[in-house]
Parts: sequence; structure tokens; C-alpha cells
Amino acid sequence: MKFLILLLVVLISESSICQTEVLIPFREVRGGKFGYLNGEGEVVIPAKYREAHNFSKSGYAFVLEDQGVDRPGPPRPGSPAAEPVWKIIDANGSEIEHLFAKIKPISKNKEYSNSRGFIDGKAIVHTDDGFVVLTTNMEVLFKEGYDKIYPFKEGCALAYKDRKWYVLLENGSVNKVEENLKPKRKNFSEGFCQVLETNAGNSMVGCIDTSGKVAIQPKFEDVGNFTGCGLTWARSAEEHDSLGIIDRSGEWVVKPTLAMVMDFDKDAKATMATSGDAPYMHKAHRHYYKFNHKGQYVIVKASGEVIPASDSIKRLFKFGNGLAMFRLDRKRESLGYLDTNGRIVVPPIYDNGQDFEGGIAIVSVDRKWGVIDKKGEALLSCEYDEINGFHDGIVILEKKKMFGFYNSKEGILIEPKFAALKHFKDGYAAAMDVKTKRWGMIDTKGDWKIKPQYEMLYFATSIEE
Repeated sequence: MKFLILLLVVLISESSICQTEVLIPFREVRGGKFGYLNGEGEVVIPAKYREAHNFSKSGYAFVLEDQGVDRPGPPRPGSPAAEPVWKIIDANGSEIEHLFAKIKPISKNKEYSNSRGFIDGKAIVHTDDGFVVLTTNMEVLFKEGYDKIYPFKEGCALAYKDRKWYVLLENGSVNKVEENLKPKRKNFSEGFCQVLETNAGNSMVGCIDTSGKVAIQPKFEDVGNFTGCGLTWARSAEEHDSLGIIDRSGEWVVKPTLAMVMDFDKDAKATMATSGDAPYMHKAHRHYYKFNHKGQYVIVKASGEVIPASDSIKRLFKFGNGLAMFRLDRKRESLGYLDTNGRIVVPPIYDNGQDFEGGIAIVSVDRKWGVIDKKGEALLSCEYDEINGFHDGIVILEKKKMFGFYNSKEGILIEPKFAALKHFKDGYAAAMDVKTKRWGMIDTKGDWKIKPQYEMLYFATSIEE
């Protein structure tokens, strides 16, 4: 059977990538066509595609190519004469035939944004029969097609068809969600997904498991995500303004006496909450939220123990990697970190900060950024204009509009000397030369492996032997 693909490319990434060959999508000039380079910078697939996505580990990639298919009606001003067509190619650039009749992107959708290849061995595509799932071995799962398939997480995905909901498992099996239940969130967390049940105009929230059956009875106004220690928050149906903590059976571990609760941190096995009046929350910075409230901050442990935070703390943020940021006031040099017992482990001497990840955190003083460990010791002094987020334990440093790499094990890997950088993958990183403003590929020492001569380079990806 041929599939007419109207859309997409949700892509779901390969976790174990072999090092045999690297294929890098490239474009020489702005507005030009894409092709593929190998790790030596040689063109192995000519530049003839409008779009070229990363190869899966099995050696397949989605590409968009102009074809001799006339558009209906008169030519559109500024438009090409031929309709571009999505294809799947192998590592030799050969088209995979007889699987898809035509591939074509659908309208932009926030669930599928920024997708550039297979993710976890699967790609969700829209065919003439509806949404289906394509594996990296070119096997089509769920051929019956669905009105919508949401991204896979924890080996399963939610799907919708003919006003009914289903749970799709990555082994190809399908479980029907119980009648009168509608997923409130569109993915699973710790094997649970929140669902709404509406009776007599009243909607109550509970959870289903991957079998599609009720695991927590719909008896709450709302339920949070289970995030690593078998607990989450829930809003009581009786006490409308109060939240408590429930376990996987839906029983209260902490009675609904809290005004606000964040998701549990799996490392800390604890969360931040507030007692008293409900807080007002707004996003004050891209890295964190601010809370204004009349109650008291508390720390809730997985054991059910509730520990009041010090009255001197004016802001307490969610836990990350075992520690939580706090502020003593709104002034500078008032941000520090405390543990699950409320003990200060990093003194409040910083202006801003981010959650700990992998044992380190990014902090700032006088608008300059650095890195500290969990003891509060400076691993990298606050002298950088920006430090971008973690990727495999590595961060990108910016200083005087130059970029470099750092990780906590080896320190500064590459001093800031490039006009732009992308994170490493398979030992390669895309870098922009300061003088030419062209992209090339560098190794972990910062040496050019592919000379900077391209208008665009994607991340490097590998294929199987």
C-alpha cells in the first residue's frame, strides 16, 4: 500500500549512534540547495534538496526535493514551477521506493516544531489514511491511521481517532482508553497520564496507565506530573483552593493544606511548596519564575515530612539536581542554594542563577556569568557575557562575542574564539569562523576538520555499519 504523506516529520532521536560514518547536511550559499558531507568534508550526496534532515542510525533521512509535478492553475508569482516532494533516502542518496507515494509537510504544529530526524527510532508521519509511525527500518506501524498521534514518551504515545482515544505502544500494540475519559495532558510521566472525566457537567481529574485503564480515580480538580519518586501534587475537589501530595494509588501523603506545589525533583526526592494564601507567579527571567505570596515557603519530602523554610527567605524556587535556589530579597547578591533540609549550602552572594544539572550550576554577578559546584566553589569565575545550557555536560561560553566550550570534568575545552557554535555530536561541532562568517566543523580540540566554507551546517549524525 502506498502512503500519501501530507505532513511531517516528528522526529524522535537515536540514542546509540555508531561512529562508522558521519553525514552532515550542508548548504553553500543562502537560498541554495542542501547536500551531505562526510567527516572529511567531501561531498557524498550532491546539493540538490530544498531541505535535508539528519540521518538515523539505520541510515535513512528525510529530504525535500523539487520535482516535475506541475502546480494546478496559473503559475504563482515568485513560486517554483514544480511542487517540492518529500522523500526518504539512504546513505548513498538513493530514494526508498514503493513505500510512500508522496511526502509533503503539513501546517506548522507546536507538538512537532524543530524536528529534524528520527527520534528514538521513530518518525510520526501523516498519510492518506491518517497519522502513522515509521521506524528506522522502514516498517510502518499503526497502518490503520489516526486523526492525530502525539510524540512518543516512555515508549508510548497518545492517539485520537473518531472521537476516541488510544495508547500506542512502540511494539505496535494498541490499548483503548476507557470511555468518557479525555487526556488532559498529551504524554505519559512515570507511566501515568492525567485524564478528565465529565459527569453532570463536572469535570474531575484522575490518571490512566499505559493499558488505557484508570489507575487513579478521577476525584481531583487537577493532578500534576509524576516525576521520579512516585509522588505528585493534586488539587482537592472539596478544598478548591488547597493542594496536597498524593501517591500512585491516589491516596493523600500530605493533606491538602498547601497553596502551591512544584513538581518533585527526582534527585532531591522533595519539592518546594507554599502554605497560606495562594501565590501570584510570573516569569521574571527565562531561567526562573518569581513568586509573590502571603504564606510561607515549605519543603515537602517524599516521606511526607514538611519542613518550613527560613522566614528570611523571600523567594524559593523549585528543586533541581537536589538543590533549590532562594533569594533573601529583591536586591542583587541575594541568591543562593539550599538542600532538602532547608540548610544553606551555597551562600546568597549571586545576582541570578540556574538550576543545578550534573552537579554544577550557572550563576551571575554584575551581569557576568560563571559556574559553581554543589559546595559553592567557583569552577569558572563570573567573567562571561553568557553561558548557554547544558548538552551532555558541556556548556557554550560567550565572551566579547566569541564562543567556546566548557565542562566540569576537563574545564575549558575550547577558549572562546569562534563567531558561533553548536553543540558537539559524535566528536564534531559546527562552528562559524570569525573572519569569513562561514560554517565548518571542528573537533574536540577546536581544530578545523571541515574548513569554514558553508553558509549552513547542521549537527553531525552517524549511521550504522
